[in-house]
Amino acid sequence: ALSGPSLAPSYMAAAMPGRSDAILGVGEYGYYLAEFDLTRLDEGAVEKRYLLEDLGGGALELPLRVGLGPYGHAWVEEGGARYLHIGGYTGLTRLVMQRPDLPAGRYRMEPFSNAMQIERPDGADEGGIKRFRYLQPGLDGRIFLTGTHEAARAGNAYSGGLLCFDPAKRDTLTQISGMSRCYWTVPLRNRVVHRLDGRAEQQFVLGGGSFDERYAFELPPELVSQNHDPRLFLYDCVEGEGPRSLFGFALPPEEQAGAYLCHAFDRSRRYLIVLQGTSLLSFDLSGRRFADGLTMLAAEPLRFVEFPRPDVRLLRAPDDSLLLCALAGEAATSATFQRVEVSAAGEISLTPHLTVRAQSPEALAGATGVVAAFVGDPADGSADLVLGGPMRPATTTMHVLRDFIEPRL
Repeated sequence: ALSGPSLAPSYMAAAMPGRSDAILGVGEYGYYLAEFDLTRLDEGAVEKRYLLEDLGGGALELPLRVGLGPYGHAWVEEGGARYLHIGGYTGLTRLVMQRPDLPAGRYRMEPFSNAMQIERPDGADEGGIKRFRYLQPGLDGRIFLTGTHEAARAGNAYSGGLLCFDPAKRDTLTQISGMSRCYWTVPLRNRVVHRLDGRAEQQFVLGGGSFDERYAFELPPELVSQNHDPRLFLYDCVEGEGPRSLFGFALPPEEQAGAYLCHAFDRSRRYLIVLQGTSLLSFDLSGRRFADGLTMLAAEPLRFVEFPRPDVRLLRAPDDSLLLCALAGEAATSATFQRVEVSAAGEISLTPHLTVRAQSPEALAGATGVVAAFVGDPADGSADLVLGGPMRPATTTMHVLRDFIEPRL
């Protein structure tokens, strides 16, 4: 069913629970799902095997399609079955990776978003989603995510916000988008805190880096904020209850448009780290105040690598460290991963972790800004960082940074 070169993962890379020898990935625009075997890395080779679709028996073999352009994913285990829920361009689907009714060596893809009812507990108007992104597990077994649309393709001011669904039922999609209206909401990060009544509470932070004037044009003036600066939006969800919006706040103003780049929680989950321009800011979520700021300087303009699908610049490693990959100048031939550390008082510091060097700027570009997945070894606590290839031009080369997280033993 497929011919041509064996392409590296460029549209998706996903670690598999309990597997330290392979990842799942998508390398073709047709979105065929494949397993990339890492056991021959010492030979400089990765073996690619397409997942075969369950066709109900017979000798016919066809590679399994995702059925949409993947942007994010989350694993779910349920009663002896294992699923990979995938969000992407035009919808939600799930890979049936393991289930008693599946024949050995066969897999299924089950799209479900088109059959879901939409509930909007905040009373916001209807706002469709074109790109479902940043899927992550939440309380009560739910999956939380966000999404975006485009004004030119029937999106509107409410096409975003916080969304969630029950993966066991997949019948209702909850959307809260009134607070974030007119903003593109990416990325999504969360932490879990414990209340005095003993219940767990999950808190979510959405980035609103881009205010869309085309969306604002559709709204009554009284619903359009006068401040169009980048914002962060906060939500919570107590176990046994539904999600709710809390508040949003504007980030410090920057002269350059598009200065907001990413955010993530520090290791303690007390502080939110915001990457804006060439500065890192720490925000005390409970105290609702900025605690510290650090501006990075270099002889040439700094750039920060974005790892796509999901799009993040602050990368969370399996040892819970937070990493930022920086390079200087348009003709850079090296990039350095920096560990972002935050003290108990909120003070930010950077520690060089690893530098990647290439023979040319083009070679470096082919190994950065690509899909990435950490593959951990439970025997010693180490983890490799698997880097796919660019979407354009497609390539048969992928890179693996062995023991990117060093063994603990």
